[in-house]
Amino acid sequence: MITRFILLFFVLVLASSLSFSQKGYEYGTVITNKNDTIQALIKDRGYGIHGSRYKKIRVKDGGLIAKRYSPYDIKSYSVGNDMYESVWLSSTLRGLREVFVSERNQGKKHFLKVVVSGTVSLYYWEIRDYESGTNDYIELIKRKHQQEYIRASQGIFGLKTKRLAEYFSDCSLLVEKLNANELKNAVDVVNFYNSNCVE
Repeated sequence: MITRFILLFFVLVLASSLSFSQKGYEYGTVITNKNDTIQALIKDRGYGIHGSRYKKIRVKDGGLIAKRYSPYDIKSYSVGNDMYESVWLSSTLRGLREVFVSERNQGKKHFLKVVVSGTVSLYYWEIRDYESGTNDYIELIKRKHQQEYIRASQGIFGLKTKRLAEYFSDCSLLVEKLNANELKNAVDVVNFYNSNCVE
């Protein structure tokens, strides 16, 4: 009788520790640098609303121990409806403008969230404000087959309308809408370009 009690106790402890260890994990997909696809449980941030993104995501693909992957280890991963790409990113100043460039072995690799994908794509680069303990992101726009990203907005000041009008000067209809303040956010700008300005 005592043996059954001890066995039942250990089964319950093991079950509760396994369920606890799954907390924060979601089903997703990892694409390795060799283009292999791994279906797994993925955890990419700490607990709670203020949980920050891990530098290395945790991946459980069958074993009890999670493997850790940095942006250097994989091409991309997706969790739920969100997809993240591993991107080389460095920033420089050109005049008064900060320019972000993706060039191999320049800067550091980061996970960027893909918000809109197309001829022009929109990415969120998540950053941690350690003073306030909150997460924020920088909106970056990039044309396919180009290395440069431009910053779409400036915090509480909203869209960088003048910069976006210069960047999208090949689409006069979009420039008109930007100058008339008809497009309120970066998602609208990128979607409008991809729908109306691409042949």
